[in-house]
This record gives sequence, structure tokens and C-alpha cells, in this order.
Amino acid sequence: MSRGPGRIQRAIYDLIAGDEHGAWLVSDICKHEYSQIDRVEKKHQVAVNRALSSMPLPDPWEARYSGTRGNMRVLFNTGDAESRARAEWLTKYDCSWEEYKERHWRLDSNPEIEESVQDVPPPSEPDELGQLEQRIQRTKNNIVFLESAGDHGAIRHWSDELRSLEKQRSKLVSLSRHR
Repeated sequence: MSRGPGRIQRAIYDLIAGDEHGAWLVSDICKHEYSQIDRVEKKHQVAVNRALSSMPLPDPWEARYSGTRGNMRVLFNTGDAESRARAEWLTKYDCSWEEYKERHWRLDSNPEIEESVQDVPPPSEPDELGQLEQRIQRTKNNIVFLESAGDHGAIRHWSDELRSLEKQRSKLVSLSRHR
């Protein structure tokens, strides 16, 4: 008779609940769950794989075999474009998502990102135009992210969204000029 989810299964549920855009290889889950160890061993990966196989994942989360990284499994949200892109990245390249961000997405190493972050109004700005500018900037950031991950299907969706938001901004600016 089952006693409920085990320690590793609870840790996996915590990861999922903590980051809806997340994606993790089994080795990343091992590093999270077994933080006190120096090196992830096969016995740790077996324990995490066993936990993934025996637990019901919340919809739309899946644990699929990568096929490219020694048949390592990747846990990701199939209903989220960022999570899918992260999963694809993790299965193709030999570094974790955090290492990738540290290497390639640092603000001091990419002046375009630094400038775009400075252009975003503070979140406490209550007016409609400021909120719209924030949505436009987040949409642009999503497009840049998806381009780097190669998710061209999702890029089309976000490009359509960006055009719609920019039309709304043009209308708001023209209305504010007439006042």
C-alpha cells in the first residue's frame, strides 16, 4: 500500500510548483535534491528516474527521453513555450540553463539587453501606456529567447502579439496627443 509521494517525488512537485517555465534534466533534479553531494552518480539518477516513472505529473508536464544526452530524461511543461525551449536547449547543449544564462545573458556582456531593460518603466507606474510598454518589452524578450532556442512556431505567435500591442500603443499615443 502506498504511503504517498516520497521525498524525491515531493522535491519534483516543489520544482514544478516553483517555476512554471522550468525545464530540468534528471541530473539537474539530482543536483537540486542531493545538494550535499559533490558529484551526481548513477544511483542518484536511477532514484530520480524511478520517482518520475511512478508519479503522476500535473497536466501538461511531461518527462521525456532526450535522445541526445545519453538518453537522459528531461522534465518540462509542454503547454509553455519557454519551458519547451529550455527543454530543447538542455537536450542539445552540454550545460544547464543557469550556466547558459550566466554565460550568454549577462547584462554587462550584452548592451542591447541592458538598454532594453533600462527602457522599461518601473512596475509601479499605474498608467495604461506604461503597462503596455512593459508588455511590449516582455514580448520582445520572449521573441529573443525563442530565437536563441530555435522555436520558430512560437516566434510567429509572439510576433503577432507584438504587432497587436504596438498598434494598441500607437492608438494610446495618438489619443494622448489629442487631449
